[in-house]
Amino acid sequence: MAVVAGRWFYEIVLVDTGNQSTRRKYEINNPADYAAALAAGVALRADILGVSDMAFKSDRVWQEYYEDSLSLPANAQKENQACFVFQLPDPSKTAKLYVPAPEAGIMVALSGVNSNVVDTTDAAVIAFADNFLSGGSNLFLISDGEEPDSLLRGHRMHTSNSFG
Repeated sequence: MAVVAGRWFYEIVLVDTGNQSTRRKYEINNPADYAAALAAGVALRADILGVSDMAFKSDRVWQEYYEDSLSLPANAQKENQACFVFQLPDPSKTAKLYVPAPEAGIMVALSGVNSNVVDTTDAAVIAFADNFLSGGSNLFLISDGEEPDSLLRGHRMHTSNSFG
């Protein structure tokens, strides 16, 4: 099993007179590298704007990565989620991030009431939270582009599924 590089895509966001946006995604045909994919996207942007009255708002180029030998997990359900609650710089505000099918080991206990409480001292939980914290590696932003100060708590929750 390995994660491998896949297809390249270009996505453009356009807005109309009422500031209503629309997204269009296009697969880029076999670019040699990121620079070639970017050049293709820039060229397509110009061509789209040449045939549309809408205004350009934003765009992006990205490459898809995928597992080339996928094995389904033995016991993971997307409806079972861990909710991580972060403290934002404004003390009156928090933000939540959700992770589907949390590992049992990140909960305080394997059974009972505490099996629904995220252990915020668990090494895997700390490593995950560190990606977002202003004092951590801070590689990603949450909420409205904010850097949380700390992970306050976490809990297990369940969401609905329309697939029976």
